Amino acid sequence: MFGSLGSIKAMIDSLKGNKALLRKKNPFKKDRSFLNGDRMDFKQSRKKITKAPISKEALAQVRQKTVLERKKHFRQTLLLTVVAMPIIVLVVFFAFRDFSFVFPGSRFDEPKPTPSELLAQKKDKYLFYLKDGDNWLQKKKFHNAIFQYRKATELFPSEYGAQYRLALAYSYQCQYLLEGCEEGKKVITNLKTQFPGDPAVDELSLILN
Repeated sequence: MFGSLGSIKAMIDSLKGNKALLRKKNPFKKDRSFLNGDRMDFKQSRKKITKAPISKEALAQVRQKTVLERKKHFRQTLLLTVVAMPIIVLVVFFAFRDFSFVFPGSRFDEPKPTPSELLAQKKDKYLFYLKDGDNWLQKKKFHNAIFQYRKATELFPSEYGAQYRLALAYSYQCQYLLEGCEEGKKVITNLKTQFPGDPAVDELSLILN
């Protein structure tokens, strides 16, 4: 019996020891700090931020200062542009004044024709229009002939050959097609003014009258 009591007492002592061990600090419990402290401690660690109300006068001053700074910046930019732009234009002008975009060997690179060469080219065109007009007149294509003769008179309005041929083409057109009679009379009147007493002009005038 005493042996059983001794075993029971040993069991009770063992349970008391285990309970004492359970009361010890938990090794996994975090230490208190600013981040894991109690809520009350955290609230007390914060400082209350006070906000002073801004008056309307202070806001107006801030706005006025901002507007003045923007105007000042705009005037500075405008002044810089006005001063710098003429300088840039002059620099570009003098830099590219003698610059040529023409590629060597192109038709734009050719020298300009002289006045005598231009006159020679003009005469060649004049003779071409007369010859082509004569060919159309022989084929009784009066409209085409008149068109070419008018081109010739535009080049040399005072030339007798182009004006006479034009009047002749109008006379044929008037006789065969009953067209261009009035235009022909105007050309003949011009011919009589420039070349009075010409028998060929007088003969055309009789045909159209």
